[in-house]
Amino acid sequence: MKMQPSINNEMRKQAVLLHPLLAGMERGAALSLIKTGNLLEAKKGETFLKSGEKRRGIHLVIEGKAEVYVERESGRQEVLELIESGEVVGLSSIDQLLSEKEVPSIVEVKAAETCWLFFIEFQNLKPHLPQLKDYLLKITARRLQDVYHSLSHQLKLGERFPGTITIFERVGDLIQRPAVTIDVSSSISEAAQRLAREKVGALVVVDGERLAGLLTERDLVRFVAEEPLKLHSEVSSVMNPKPPTINSEAYYYEGLAQLLSGSSKYMPVLHRGNVSGVITLQDCMRHSNEGALLSFSEVEDFSYPLEKISELSRRLSTFLWRSGTPVIQSLELMTSLHDRIYKRVLRQAETEAKEKPAGGYCFYLMGSAGRREQYFLSDQDHFLLFEKKEDRHYYSAFAQRAADLLEKAGFKKCEGNMMASNEQWRGDLGQWEERLRKWAVHADEDTLLIAHNFFSYRLLKGSPALHNSFERIIENHLEKGRIFLYRLSQSISPVPELQGSIRSFLGMSRKDINLKKEILFPFHHSLQVLHLVHGGKSGSVTEKIEYLREKQVISKDFQEELLQAAGYLFKLLIHYKYTHPDSKEMSLHALSTIQKEKLYYAVKKMKEFQTMMQSHISI
Repeated sequence: MKMQPSINNEMRKQAVLLHPLLAGMERGAALSLIKTGNLLEAKKGETFLKSGEKRRGIHLVIEGKAEVYVERESGRQEVLELIESGEVVGLSSIDQLLSEKEVPSIVEVKAAETCWLFFIEFQNLKPHLPQLKDYLLKITARRLQDVYHSLSHQLKLGERFPGTITIFERVGDLIQRPAVTIDVSSSISEAAQRLAREKVGALVVVDGERLAGLLTERDLVRFVAEEPLKLHSEVSSVMNPKPPTINSEAYYYEGLAQLLSGSSKYMPVLHRGNVSGVITLQDCMRHSNEGALLSFSEVEDFSYPLEKISELSRRLSTFLWRSGTPVIQSLELMTSLHDRIYKRVLRQAETEAKEKPAGGYCFYLMGSAGRREQYFLSDQDHFLLFEKKEDRHYYSAFAQRAADLLEKAGFKKCEGNMMASNEQWRGDLGQWEERLRKWAVHADEDTLLIAHNFFSYRLLKGSPALHNSFERIIENHLEKGRIFLYRLSQSISPVPELQGSIRSFLGMSRKDINLKKEILFPFHHSLQVLHLVHGGKSGSVTEKIEYLREKQVISKDFQEELLQAAGYLFKLLIHYKYTHPDSKEMSLHALSTIQKEKLYYAVKKMKEFQTMMQSHISI
């Protein structure tokens, strides 16, 4: 591990001072304590604390993440805990600081990613114990509570789901069998025979030992349908040359999220650059840490009670939050579950209908569901487009039944009645075209609010041809509706101006903030308008920001900054929802110094983006 001399660099000094352990101390005492410590850099995978060693002090995690693990007799490492920036490594050794007993540790700690750590010896901490005791007691008690919760949770899961694994299980441990390979020069016919003989759904295509691509059953079916007489062609003509891959040391949840968000349900696993196997979505589901994940496919079955779905969603979201799963992966998992619930409800409404419609339909989600951000079971926000005018009575009953079933599953009916069960939120192409025209002509405050919600739409289920016709109508109106887009941009509440500190942002007398209403909504609406101005349609926050970068509206650096800011705000929102379930506004006093600084930075980026959006819009 690389050790830096006493901190002279002002930036690093400030980073260490912001750590919660030191942030609560008197500044002079904190600075004197910093002079006695050392800044350390641990590279990814490097073990910086070993079992059997006597602990000499604590490590403050300034940047990066560290894993606490034990080595099993089989040689496999079992990760017990993930310690993130702003936390402390070595709390289990606090007894040594207080009682001067030297007890060797039984766990080891390594860097999960490159870490900057600040090491303080116990002997240098002792003079400051009066100032540090409250903090150390609080964080130790919290860590102990987490340990007890984890142990009891694992015991319960062990009874219900024998053989379950932890969220930190490695992807390499999910591999059921070695990869079945085929040479890149082999024919389509040979590939088909090998798939049938080996009874697998995908082949790893290799060029020597190098991964050249992935060939799935679906690829073969599509190729044979298009080129039935070319079975002698090489597999390189039909394979995916750049399949998503994952490292064998990656965490289980990373593999699961990648499979759920991708178009392929097969993913090669790489170990030291070579393919060691292939994991599938089924592998991940079968090895799920939480029984809720195993129920993803169950919710689509009509025999699964709708009344149980809200509990399933709650268990999964709570599990993801407690396990520390990154917010992007958590949203992908929750969106996947909620989409399945919606589709199950629509199929059930179709099945229960006594008549059959003359034409097809498209069902759209709006709001947080449309943006793929529905972490919790929130209100229903959806609309319906149908193909044939004569089906209006059928789809009226269909939409009402769907709304009732969704309410039964835990999705509350929208207070503003923005649902397909309301005749204002369903219709054929002609009716929707007329609505868009009226919105543009009568752009009052209420209409603009409706339009903001509408333009967060996402197609959930329906006819691709009908959907394409619908989007062409939207494009035509937006091309003519520059003034309407300008009014949309002007109707957005400004992201609060930050002036130097979070205290000036909130004002000396103000102590609470509504993150969703005051910051995230203005950001979402600003992003939505700028996306529309440059020809974009639907999409998640990540997809819209990526689209703007591709259009060279924003830079690569600003794209990353926006994603980081949005991710942090959403993470903070979810965390506060769990820790303060009855509060819509977040108390500033509940945030640590680091959280306040990160909030300041994130809001500043949101403000920059909104200002940029307004500069792009003109009458």
